[in-house]
Amino acid sequence: MKFPDIHCNYCGKWLGEFSLEIFTTGYRNYLTNGKSRHFCNDDCHEKYKAQFEIIYKGEKMYKVGDEMYVPYIGCHYYFKTAENCYQRMQQKHLCYFP
Repeated sequence: MKFPDIHCNYCGKWLGEFSLEIFTTGYRNYLTNGKSRHFCNDDCHEKYKAQFEIIYKGEKMYKVGDEMYVPYIGCHYYFKTAENCYQRMQQKHLCYFP
């Protein structure tokens, strides 16, 4: 049985056939929609994140969809407005930044 090929989500470089090894050791990140994203290196990962980055009142956050603002990539919750995300980011005791 042939498994699907895995490619870098930024540059499209072929990373191999899907396997447990690629899934566990490949450089990857998760977005809020739950989909797994695979990258060939840190540079591609940073360029991919930069596509979603916005600055709001001096704070860096990410817009990952229509009305979906997150304080960091891989965050498991989102806000419908940049202002709400900003207010949560100001509460440092509640918001974790990796």
